[in-house]
Amino acid sequence: MFARCKYLLFFIFIVTNICAAQITGLHTYNINTDNTTSQIYCLKKLENGYLVLGTNNGLFRFDGQNFIPYIYTKRVVNKNITSIAEDENHVVWLGFQNGEIGYLSDNTIDILLAQEGHPAVAITSLVCDKLGTIYFGTAGEGIYYYKNKRFFNINTDEGLSDGYVYDMLINKLGLIAATDRGINIIRIINEKANVKRFSSANGLVDNIVRCLHSASEKNVEKIDKNSFKCWFGMQDKGFAIFNTYRGSQSTLSNQPWLYGQVNSIVASGNQLWIATENKGIVIVSFRDSSMNNVLSVKAYNNGFSKANNLTIDDEGNIWFISKDKLIKTNGARLQNILPIPQSLYEQIHTIFYDKDKNIWVNTNDGLLKFYFDSELQSWQSIKVNIPGFTKKSDFTCIYQDRFGILWLGTMGMGIILLDPATGKTKILKEEHLIAGGSILSVTGKGNEIWISSLGGVIRCSLYNENFDISNPYYIEDFKEINKIGTNYIYNIFIDSKNRVWFATDGRGITMFENGKLKVFNKSNGLKSLVFYSICEDKKGNMWFSSFNDGVYKFNGTTFTHLSTLDGLTDATITSLKVDDKNNVLAVGNKSVNIIDPVTMNISYLDINQGIEQLNTDLNCVAGNHSLFFVTNKGILQYKPTETSLQPKTILNHAQLFLSDIDNTTKSDFSYDENNFSFSYTGISFSHPDKVRYQYKLEGLSNTWTTTKDDNINFPKLTPGNYVFRARSSINNKFDNNPDVSFTFTINRPFWLQWWFILIVILSVAGLLYLYISIREKAVQRWDRIEKEKIQSQFEVLKSQVNPHFLFNSFNTLISVIEDNRENAVEYVEHLSDLYRKIVTYRDKDIITLAEEIDIINDYFFIQKKRFGNSLQFINHLTIADEKKFMIASLTLQLLTENAVKHNAISTETTLTIELSVEDQYLVIKNNVNQKLSPAKGVGMGLQNIQKRYKHLSKLDIQITKTPDFFQVKIPLLTS
Repeated sequence: MFARCKYLLFFIFIVTNICAAQITGLHTYNINTDNTTSQIYCLKKLENGYLVLGTNNGLFRFDGQNFIPYIYTKRVVNKNITSIAEDENHVVWLGFQNGEIGYLSDNTIDILLAQEGHPAVAITSLVCDKLGTIYFGTAGEGIYYYKNKRFFNINTDEGLSDGYVYDMLINKLGLIAATDRGINIIRIINEKANVKRFSSANGLVDNIVRCLHSASEKNVEKIDKNSFKCWFGMQDKGFAIFNTYRGSQSTLSNQPWLYGQVNSIVASGNQLWIATENKGIVIVSFRDSSMNNVLSVKAYNNGFSKANNLTIDDEGNIWFISKDKLIKTNGARLQNILPIPQSLYEQIHTIFYDKDKNIWVNTNDGLLKFYFDSELQSWQSIKVNIPGFTKKSDFTCIYQDRFGILWLGTMGMGIILLDPATGKTKILKEEHLIAGGSILSVTGKGNEIWISSLGGVIRCSLYNENFDISNPYYIEDFKEINKIGTNYIYNIFIDSKNRVWFATDGRGITMFENGKLKVFNKSNGLKSLVFYSICEDKKGNMWFSSFNDGVYKFNGTTFTHLSTLDGLTDATITSLKVDDKNNVLAVGNKSVNIIDPVTMNISYLDINQGIEQLNTDLNCVAGNHSLFFVTNKGILQYKPTETSLQPKTILNHAQLFLSDIDNTTKSDFSYDENNFSFSYTGISFSHPDKVRYQYKLEGLSNTWTTTKDDNINFPKLTPGNYVFRARSSINNKFDNNPDVSFTFTINRPFWLQWWFILIVILSVAGLLYLYISIREKAVQRWDRIEKEKIQSQFEVLKSQVNPHFLFNSFNTLISVIEDNRENAVEYVEHLSDLYRKIVTYRDKDIITLAEEIDIINDYFFIQKKRFGNSLQFINHLTIADEKKFMIASLTLQLLTENAVKHNAISTETTLTIELSVEDQYLVIKNNVNQKLSPAKGVGMGLQNIQKRYKHLSKLDIQITKTPDFFQVKIPLLTS
């Protein structure tokens, strides 16, 4: 009884219902045209990232800053757009108040013309399936669908429960329709509708179903029981989940629904956001990601009635409309769960999130514990007084050990232990460094606890008896602190490898591992030696925040530095935390920096998300899966999402002389179509004021240009190939941000086209040939003596060479002599080398490929003088292959000579001879250019080669001849 009374006396319960939580990051937008505010009927996020809004004044596109109206064809009379959808081909479909159906093409809205005509009532909803069918829900005429350029209708005659359709969605079972009389599941087979109806007769709690939202994950091919679930909102009974396969519903909350008609539902994280007619936004929070166990249901009116069309953008923000307003929120990413008065905000120096999901903060008089009351559906507070604690003392840090005991670090009172279960407290006095000391950091892992104070570092070992704080603790002075060089240690961190890290004031970073200390300072590239916070990302990289020098990442070998030049909003970062998506959150004076540890891109939580004043004390960030920040508006809960806050770059249009280009069909332009303009947007709904751009036009310049402008003009471009690229950023760091591009070609004028140049070349060549022929006759007798001299030198080789080759070689030589006597000498040298090598190798059985290719190179040098580029020799062999393998002597020379002999060679019929290695063969391949008068030959050369290889290899020669190519595969020899 005494213990219980003591417990009651110790705790002073101040149970207060904390102010209603708030939606953060609220921004309200109006569309003003002609001095009037447009009424907003519907909202849709497009695949490219834009938000589009249907209003009484037409369709508008929104990029975070500007509302851009779309233009209309003359066929559009009524501009009241009541529903929007986007199909698989990114065509935007529009439903009008007068029942007409429109679509967006080339940024222009037109009416869909159909023989069957349009509905006579408003279009309430639009959905598109993956096969290209468009479904239209109407206010009284059931459902229409457009397929194969025809309209079809599904109404009560086909089994639809009611003609008034509020909403539709498509899942793996078919088309789901919400009507005035329950839910309909529709499958269309051979243009006939099969309808299953579910109403109060089947167990629905409310017949009037106003909206639907899929409860299954997007882009998941696997079909399971969750593939058929959807959320639905009702007229009077709130929300429930419906299994379209089983035809059953589940109401997940036992609380009575007090918020009126549900107009829209969207799921984000572990929350369901519900837009209501009169009570604004209702947020349903679940205990886990399965969303089967409701934690709380809270309404956030904020003065917005008739809330509708909840939409999530690519950054995770949640939008909705309310009459003439478009409203943006932070969504589930950042919420003010505990609004607090300014007086409490100024007292807080530490915050802690314990294992039981309670939040602890210090006050001038002690501690304040916040806990969530499931029955009251709100956060409640308990004031915890600590015996002996005075306003002159202060809590600096909190840690919870494996027994659930809170270790409270103070200024001037050392460590105070608090058992939350019993209310017992104890001041540690086992070590002189703790007793009456000032504590800067407490951390631990398993049975080990580390404490830093102004007097040094203490290490404590926990034992099983320490589940009761009245038992003594084993504490020892960490003597190695002298090697660290300072007693002022702001933070201690134990990493996944059980290494202990110390963030010091003036001595850099120190690591304790296996009984040894290692210091990292300026010799390791650290510019600052004052460090405040340490964390470890999920890849094992260590992160350190510094005074006035940003953040450092350590991968175990090298340090990577991030400063304000890299996008940090502050040079001094006081706290670091890693979220569930492995982002590193760095708290500065101006904002929370969200760092992607892979790309090192930085985004922000700042005034745009409702953070006006951020508490930057060293221990004012808490939590693991969810993180908590202290601001002047309250304690904010941060939950990471899959989305990024980096802008998404869109190429709005490419223009030629200010007229739009269809970049899907046209990319070639004439030489005088050379004035191009490009418009692009970096869509950032979270930080639209920070967006900057870079662009370049490859083919003109490979240098990126940074600008604030979202359009650029390139006049008088010269003919060539071009690629325009643009990218965006919110912190002038562009390298890892994706770009958008447009590729196009400006063709040359006809006098610079290849065919015109070819005609000119052939004409010049013809004239040149005529000139050479006339000159040849004039100098022929002067060259005859030289020719006979050269021919006599090769008389000994007549038995080895085709006479035609010799004839042709000397004819070519004549021409070369006339043009350039120096080239003639070179020609003779190659011809001489050819015959010398033939004589040298003719008595050898095998030679190296390198030696054989030397012969071929001389041969082709001679033939190229005759045929020019009409004869091509392509050698795919490597130097290693040429040295490694052997071949029967003069084999390639004979095969290549045959190819030249038996094929027509001219500028129109190029002969290409290729060498390559394929498995154990040398492949000699040439294309076939059939001569009008085939050369005579009896195939003795090939027969001779085949006979020789029967003695040299176990493999046979393979000969392949088709109308298109001739190929010989020679077995490769290695010795």
